Amino acid sequence: MNWRRGFLRLWIVFTAVWIVLIAWLAYQNVVVPRQIEASRAACVAAHQCDINFDLIPWQTEAERYLAWAILPPIGLMALWFVASWIVAGFVRAT
Repeated sequence: MNWRRGFLRLWIVFTAVWIVLIAWLAYQNVVVPRQIEASRAACVAAHQCDINFDLIPWQTEAERYLAWAILPPIGLMALWFVASWIVAGFVRAT
């Protein structure tokens, strides 16, 4: 059994699932509230009300979700390389 290939495939699957999860969370927490606020603002404008709704800033949220999508898989890969290096140090040279 090839452990390196198996763990690489596991990491690829984990990374893909992680990125999809973070993208879904970002959509639910950034895009949907912005759409709701935009429809409320349109409703308020149609009724000539004096209420102002602040839109949620999307750039800082997008940066935060992008960091959450990229950094954990990279950290996991780095942790794998360090663990492999440590284990390789204990293998007897023949």
